[in-house]
Parts: sequence; structure tokens; C-alpha cells
Amino acid sequence: MAKNTISRLGVCGDSWMSAVKSPREGHSRHFTQQIAEYFGSEYVTYARGACSNAAIRLQIDACIRAECSYVIIGDTTSDRGEFPIGGGYRYLDGILNILYQGDDVSCDNPDFKSMGVQRNASLLSNTYNNIVQDTGEIFLDRDGQIMGSEYHGFDRLNQGQINFLHKFILYYHDHTWRLQQDAWILRDGITQLEKAGIPYSFIACNTFRTGILEQSENIVLAESPLNPANQMYECKPDDPRGLPKARYHTHVEEQDLLAKAWIDVIRAKGYGKI
Repeated sequence: MAKNTISRLGVCGDSWMSAVKSPREGHSRHFTQQIAEYFGSEYVTYARGACSNAAIRLQIDACIRAECSYVIIGDTTSDRGEFPIGGGYRYLDGILNILYQGDDVSCDNPDFKSMGVQRNASLLSNTYNNIVQDTGEIFLDRDGQIMGSEYHGFDRLNQGQINFLHKFILYYHDHTWRLQQDAWILRDGITQLEKAGIPYSFIACNTFRTGILEQSENIVLAESPLNPANQMYECKPDDPRGLPKARYHTHVEEQDLLAKAWIDVIRAKGYGKI
């Protein structure tokens, strides 16, 4: 007999954790959506492709405010940051400061305005190498626009920000030091979940190496089959299915395997269907 139920499942993270609106070719139900469906949970996601660990920390606060009864979090890499896009950061607005636009399910979260495009967002959170190549050249599409502007919101950046970015990466950004800061930031988010009495699972495939996080049943390591970025789910060059079209970087079958693995683990923790 299950002791607990999950009335509201919260999800935080980057593209690996981000469900995509349907229909889109090559996409299935994201593994977190399948978890929510199995347990009969309301699905609340703030996960968004290409965001930083600092933005994921704001997502955790949003899940706490939404009174989620279980939260699954995935960390990300340290090559990401925020660009000011107008108005200045507003301390009390949390995740509402971050621009959400595109076809992530999270962009339709009722917290956000105008069908997911926040007119008053103050920060663009993204991966630096989505904009600048190692050579310093800007990724441009056929029309001469920054690649993926429509999804990423790069059209909000000014030319000065774009021109300076490569110098910032070369001379001012230390990935290891940034990862250390990211681990502190996310550990604080975990502390806030614990203070709120909200159970969670944290996929720490990047930040665990810093030594800041203590291993526990709540921490999912890189080699775990619960980690969507585990190499076991990686598409091999000779895969007859070709490269995944899904932004969450795996094929449909791997999402199904992930969902089954997660459902088994959560059931083992004493959770059952509503």
C-alpha cells in the first residue's frame, strides 16, 4: 500500500528536463510528463532549454510557491549566463525576470504573460556557445540573423552585447569557478525545498563534482539511469534512427525508458497513484 501521493509534480532544469509542446516531429511525452500521468499528478514545469543554473535556482523558488508536492531538478553546465534585456532585475519577481518564449511547455505556464512571451522580462538566460563559435564568429542563419533568435530571444540583445561576448568567454569566464558558484546556488535551492518540507530528486550530473553536495537518496549522479544525459541514452553515430529531433536530446524510446526507471524509483519511495 502506497503511503504517499504526488498531487502536483514540479520540474526544473534545462533542455534535458524540458517537455515540448505538441505536435512537433520526433517528440513524445517527456519522461517527466509520463511520471505525472502515471501518478495522476498535476504537471507544473519551469524547465526551459539553454537556461543557466542560476535560472534553475529561480525555477525551484517558483515550484515552492506553486506548492508542488514533489520536485525533480536537473542541473546544467557552467557555460551559461544572463544578459540584461531591459528594465533591470526585480528582486521580488523571481522567475518572471527570465524570458520564456518558444515551444517549451513551461512557456505556457500561467505565471507568464502573453502566451509565454513576457513583455517585461529583464533577463535573457542562455548558453554562450549558442551565440558565439570558438573562433569568435557569430552563428548566423540564412537571413543574417543570430541563429535561433525566434526561439532563444537573441533578437533582444544589442550589438554591443554580442560583440563583447567572445572576449568575455576568453578573458573573464572561468568555467570551473562558475560551476563552483552554481553548486552553491543550487544547494541553497535544495535547502529551501527541505525547509518547505517538499520531497525532491536532484540530478547533479554537473555540480556533484564540486564536492559541495552530499550523496543521498535524493541526489542522482551522472552514471545513474535516472540521468537523462547518461551516455546510455546517447544516440550513436550509426543509429538507424538518425540524430534525435527532440530538443531534450534523445529519441522517443529513451524517454520511455527514463520514465519507467523514474516511476520504479518513486514507487519504491512509497508513492502511489492518486
